[in-house]
Amino acid sequence: GHPHWATYTLALAYWTLGDADTALAWYDAAVAAMPVMRTEAGLEGRIKHWRAPQQLQMRTLYTAWKARQPVSAG
Repeated sequence: GHPHWATYTLALAYWTLGDADTALAWYDAAVAAMPVMRTEAGLEGRIKHWRAPQQLQMRTLYTAWKARQPVSAG
């Protein structure tokens, strides 16, 4: 199968373990597989049923991922 949750769950696991580079690479994979993860609203939709500590970690990861994205002209 193709579990939709695997990429962002692995991103969270690596982020929690302190491996930011691997976590961000997995978050890139999550966005490639599910473009909705590119937005804060998309992220929130995926983590709304998670426990508060995991939500906080994922939001922090998303913020770091977003900061690495190129600024679009226009």
